[in-house]
Amino acid sequence: SVTGFLLSTNLSASTSLITKEAETLWLAFFRSPTEVAYYRLAVGLAAFPMFPVRSMIQPTYRELAAKIGSHDHRGAFRLLTRGSRLAALWVIPVAVVLLIGGSFLIRTVYTPEMLPTLPALWIILPGVGLSNVLYWNPSALLALSESRFLMKLSLGLVVLKLVLLFTLVPAYGYIGSAIALTALYLVGTSLSVRRFIRRLQNLTVRSVAVLE
Repeated sequence: SVTGFLLSTNLSASTSLITKEAETLWLAFFRSPTEVAYYRLAVGLAAFPMFPVRSMIQPTYRELAAKIGSHDHRGAFRLLTRGSRLAALWVIPVAVVLLIGGSFLIRTVYTPEMLPTLPALWIILPGVGLSNVLYWNPSALLALSESRFLMKLSLGLVVLKLVLLFTLVPAYGYIGSAIALTALYLVGTSLSVRRFIRRLQNLTVRSVAVLE
């Protein structure tokens, strides 16, 4: 129902927002404001590749919904494959530049005192990079009416993040926060894509069976 869809998507977005806003508070509580500054800078730099990719989300969703609605499941898969390849053409080079030139960038744009940001940046980039290349996974599940799955996944990731933060941050500080963030990106993206592929395969099999 429409009510269930709205409830699921809003709850998913709300839990994501709460954990993103609260993680710096937990880091400040367990460690220090200095480590919060390192972590925020690392997250900000790692998020840079996402800016151009964001413009692809809505057009991809509209075209994907049309293909799924017309039962063109192979076309839907080809669409997402092309989208990921296009995103990778931007994300991978930018990530490499940040990995290689991160030290120069931080020293020049910010201050040498912020160089401890680098290890956190290196840890966060793989997770952010994967989620950017597979940018379509939440909207693809919505196109398949999988809002309930997204809600359950979001709640599960909140629990996982809490466990990781309370386990890693007291001992490892902002590095622990970076590890927790990357783990969530990798787990969340992998489970979402796996669910989408399975659902699309099932729909394809059903369509073939109907035609036969």
